[in-house]
Amino acid sequence: MESPTVKTVFYLLLPLLSVCIVTQRAAADEGDVRQAIQAYVDAFNQKDLAAVSNAWTEDAVHVDSSTGETTEGRSAIVSDIAEVFKNQPETRLSGSIDSVEMLTAEVAEVEGETRVGPPGEAPYVFAFSAVLIEKDGLWQIKTVEESIPEQVGSAGEALQELEWLVGSWVDQGEQERVATTVRWTENGNFLTRSFVVSDDQETIMKGTQVIGWDARSGEIRSWTFNSDGSFGTGVWKKKGADWYVQSSQNLANGQAAIGTFVISQEDPNSMSLQLIGHEIDGAPQPTGQAVIAVRIENSDPVLDASSGNVPPAVVEP
Repeated sequence: MESPTVKTVFYLLLPLLSVCIVTQRAAADEGDVRQAIQAYVDAFNQKDLAAVSNAWTEDAVHVDSSTGETTEGRSAIVSDIAEVFKNQPETRLSGSIDSVEMLTAEVAEVEGETRVGPPGEAPYVFAFSAVLIEKDGLWQIKTVEESIPEQVGSAGEALQELEWLVGSWVDQGEQERVATTVRWTENGNFLTRSFVVSDDQETIMKGTQVIGWDARSGEIRSWTFNSDGSFGTGVWKKKGADWYVQSSQNLANGQAAIGTFVISQEDPNSMSLQLIGHEIDGAPQPTGQAVIAVRIENSDPVLDASSGNVPPAVVEP
């Protein structure tokens, strides 16, 4: 595939945000924006240039931060997009939204990543920040800034920001205890997490998770396998000091579950974990309470959890 310019690719990708033009102000919350984005992705992949054009304000501005180039006006932007439709008709787009913030009732800021490329080939990945405004009852793109994400030298380097997870942890819920050990693999390119869920009487579940760098999609991913036969995948995104793990899982009974785990490092020896946006077969589930996990020393809690012999937590002097 011919490598597209950053500017041209972003013209292809950013319009997916403009799906919110069909969203009325009263319903302009994060959930509606995310649903609208997927609807626009479908329309864009059908090469609907009219819908793309309506996504931008007349005075829209695009900034390519990697080159410093600025393009002003809807007509210039749409002209570039039309050229791409003509010269790269097989191009497909997809994207992920890291955050949607309503600055006012008429202004929204959206940040995330977009991916572009023909089917069967590794996509190009771009980061974006966009401002959308409500105009005459419709949401349109006002300004866009995009960039190429920082390249990672190796899988191990990409995981260094998760180095603090290495060690043994115990978190105590209202009814269950989860004991976890995180280790580097021998080659340092993966992290493995072994865990045991237990109550006062017995072990309820065991599992293994592998965390690695997906060089094709440019993101950290995880694969989880549980003793009850369930399994799932996750995509890890860092937002500020927190990690958001967008998880999908095939349950042992055949149902499908999705949700987002929020992991926050409270200090070197404690972290909080919370499950939000949880659904099972499309049915919303209650948001879980945040649980605090504490680091423990000189032991592997996975070996000790089933017996209830959990060592004391690390205490700062």
